[in-house]
Amino acid sequence: RDGVEHLAFLTREGPIFRAAVDALFPDARFSTTTLFASRRLVRSASFTTAEDVQSVDLSRVRHHQNLADFLHIEYGLETDKIDPATYTAVGFGDENSFVGANITHEQLRELVSSLTDQIITESRAARTTLQTYLEDSGMLEGKAAVVDIGYAGNVQSAFSEILGTHLSGYYAATFRSASKVLKDLPHKAYLGSGFSPSDQRIGLCRHRKIYETLLCAPGQSIVAVEKSKAGWEGIADSGSETPIRDEFIVAAHRGALDFARDFAKGQVASGDISPTAATAFLDGMLDAPTKGLALLLSDLEFDDPFDKRRMVSLVDKGANPEYSVWPKGASQLLVSSPLRSTSIENRWEWCGPYGLLGWRHLMTPIVAIIVARIGDVQDADHYRDDPIGFFRRLSDPRYRRIGIILYPRD
Repeated sequence: RDGVEHLAFLTREGPIFRAAVDALFPDARFSTTTLFASRRLVRSASFTTAEDVQSVDLSRVRHHQNLADFLHIEYGLETDKIDPATYTAVGFGDENSFVGANITHEQLRELVSSLTDQIITESRAARTTLQTYLEDSGMLEGKAAVVDIGYAGNVQSAFSEILGTHLSGYYAATFRSASKVLKDLPHKAYLGSGFSPSDQRIGLCRHRKIYETLLCAPGQSIVAVEKSKAGWEGIADSGSETPIRDEFIVAAHRGALDFARDFAKGQVASGDISPTAATAFLDGMLDAPTKGLALLLSDLEFDDPFDKRRMVSLVDKGANPEYSVWPKGASQLLVSSPLRSTSIENRWEWCGPYGLLGWRHLMTPIVAIIVARIGDVQDADHYRDDPIGFFRRLSDPRYRRIGIILYPRD
């Protein structure tokens, strides 16, 4: 409909999208390719002036482990290319100095200022390499578009600026920030656009990191590209190996493609599938996971260099569910744990909740009815499984106080 002749699917979510499109439309009039891309790849090629270097928001420093991590992710600087004296000159120990509350923005600004010329030099070289890569990938041959999960359109904007052309963009979803980033660049979003990342009406917002984990191709994030005798290659982030997720994804994506091929055989020629219907099954499973699904996905790794947790499992079994990447899955494992009956027996005391004071559990059927009215049937089931722990895990302090009244000493 849009006259696009060349679709470039961005890593890391793009490969599964591309494979599905190739399966669904084998006779399409457009060509497809997979394009190395990431926020870090375009960021390292974006510093052409001192103003660009100074524009980085230093409040993001809290997401990084040390100075080397901060400089590599935010500015694309390799640790071994930085003179150690640069750190000591502004009052730091070395590249391994912890980035915490003890480091002021003034110190960081001074460090970055001293590295400005080096940042610009390396960024310009990276930009030239990236431009050549995009041209070799056919991004200037006819009307081209990028395809990605979303959300702000930073890669589409950067690639368009580097190439000096208006690339189109197709996304699963775009947030409000996309309008400022993309401006007049043509773009469309399937699940929706212009909403807040915290909009709970959209399944992709409720479970964004789960979507990303399940859609990402196996392997590590790409931080640079280079051309060898064999052709263009992506240089991976050496610190983001996800072996458990990779093994799962290989099997999951194989199943997704089987579905796409089966769907292609019997699809109706006219009409579109609504985005609500297209994601309802996955959203429903993630909103109310069974114990089996929670166990299946719990150990999958989620990694994001711009997230202060960097590399974590989707479920942190040793922490409060609300601190997990996937709180719903964590809550299911917590209330369904086969170890609970053993732990309860171990803390039996004459005056404990399961001793002489155990009469309070006679109220459980009545309280469960109230819980179901305030929440839903699933909440009531969770309460019946663990009456004491249920109230302790609630985020609303008003409801936690009810638990304190019912179980004041537990």
